[in-house]
Amino acid sequence: MRRQVTNDRGEEVPAPVAGSAECQARCRPYGVSITLREITLGADRICESNSIRFNGVLLEELLAGARPSESYCRSCSDLTGTETYCRTVERDGRMYEEIPEELIWEAACRAVDCDLRKTDGQVA
Repeated sequence: MRRQVTNDRGEEVPAPVAGSAECQARCRPYGVSITLREITLGADRICESNSIRFNGVLLEELLAGARPSESYCRSCSDLTGTETYCRTVERDGRMYEEIPEELIWEAACRAVDCDLRKTDGQVA
């Protein structure tokens, strides 16, 4: 069952954002606070889409083997009226148009030098 969370404007919030309350609760005991800031991007800033920063550092700079990339985005092309390529992240031979929660957690842990992993090696 897919959980849907909406913001105060009634818009659906992506899963990693919706989990921010859970992230806050899990990180608080380690003295880490999370401030989430969503930015509406104009056509001139589409190259920044899908970027996640921790203390100003991009997610892919925190993850070994990750690098920024791009892929054609039909929805942004429709919005801008021009052929548009949106930002993606590549890691271990996979391209992510939507950044998985596991990668977000891993980058967050690296950013603050903590270990919130389960004993099986998966991000908690």
